[in-house]
Amino acid sequence: MKSSDTEYLVIGGGITGLSCAAALVAEGKEVTVLEASGAVGGRMRTEAHEGYLLDVGFQVYLTSYEEGVPYFDPCKLGFQSFVPGAYISNKQSLHFMGDAIRFPSCALSTLLCPEATLRDKWIIWRLSNHIKQLSDVAIWNQPDLSTLSYLRHLGLSDRVISCFFKPFFGGVFLDDTLSVSCRLFQFLYKRFATGSAALPREGMGAIPRALCKRLYPDVVRLHHRVTAIDNGLVRLEGGGSYRAKSIVCALDHHAAARLLPLVPPAPGRSTEVLYFATPTKPSRHPALVLNGAGSGCVNHFCFPSQIQPSYAPLGRHLASVTLRQGGDHHSQGTHPDKVLKEIRRWMDTDTSDWVFLKSFHVPNALPVLGTMPGPGFREVHPHLWQAGDYLAYPSINGALFSGRQVARLAMEAS
Repeated sequence: MKSSDTEYLVIGGGITGLSCAAALVAEGKEVTVLEASGAVGGRMRTEAHEGYLLDVGFQVYLTSYEEGVPYFDPCKLGFQSFVPGAYISNKQSLHFMGDAIRFPSCALSTLLCPEATLRDKWIIWRLSNHIKQLSDVAIWNQPDLSTLSYLRHLGLSDRVISCFFKPFFGGVFLDDTLSVSCRLFQFLYKRFATGSAALPREGMGAIPRALCKRLYPDVVRLHHRVTAIDNGLVRLEGGGSYRAKSIVCALDHHAAARLLPLVPPAPGRSTEVLYFATPTKPSRHPALVLNGAGSGCVNHFCFPSQIQPSYAPLGRHLASVTLRQGGDHHSQGTHPDKVLKEIRRWMDTDTSDWVFLKSFHVPNALPVLGTMPGPGFREVHPHLWQAGDYLAYPSINGALFSGRQVARLAMEAS
């Protein structure tokens, strides 16, 4: 059995592992990254399909994420943004509600939107201004409540919570009950309020590829599935092994638990997204269309090609439909015709010319966070580290933070 030696070994080619490797390479360290699949990215991947770019699960990058700054240039990735707001469908009508300060052309529609009272709009405006002023330390030290309880405590009406906050942040958290800690809600709300939700020109998979460009060509080894970690020795499927002074396990929480038996798997949430091709003109504003009715199988849909034309061939558009957590599709199935019928019936959108392309079910797409963020790492044994957003806070920013933190600590321990 062939064995190779390296100074630092990172298991997992997702953005946590890649950011960890990039931080180590920047300090002149010898690094090897082992990735089981044939491509980097982990949960952040984009597939080319019949001329369309399909992100594996609906994802966006918030331009206010500070952890990405050392690793990639947003201009080179060609980020384009959604407008700050969303359409709300209540089965009978469609209304747009947005941030009139940053997007003045939506001021009238936001003012007239019936899904939120004038008091709701005033509270949301005050909330945005307040959270923008809070430091992250102050946010994480707020009294802990569920997000739902926090929104009610602010005085928001049940109607705006159900029509806007549940489908919008339910899509962010993959939890439309809003049981997530209000601390995480405030942390991410601040990022939405101070930045924008954006897509790279070549899809979300461009982000891990940009991280790879900060590594030497031979650092990442694809098709290297790890089967065991034993006292500094990493064994591979089919034979072969690596020995390293320091090892970082940057796999998702379930995969890490299989390699590190003393580590219990953390709970996770899944998501399902369906993609359709359409020649029809999309919504007026490049924004999400939310299911404000709280029933059916669709949580939200949007047209990524309206933000990034590269997502679809010339003259065509790409529709991305994300299903609800716990919706009735779990018992009745998610046939594309059922999804189109629902959108056509009560989202005020003609779907007769939509053509189904592909669907993705992503198990354990997002870890479940407790009431406080973790440090981003866990020392399993001396010189054996565990990293991932589930050890920090669930988000792209949390994954990048975890990789940077564990790289720093691994170097300090060497």
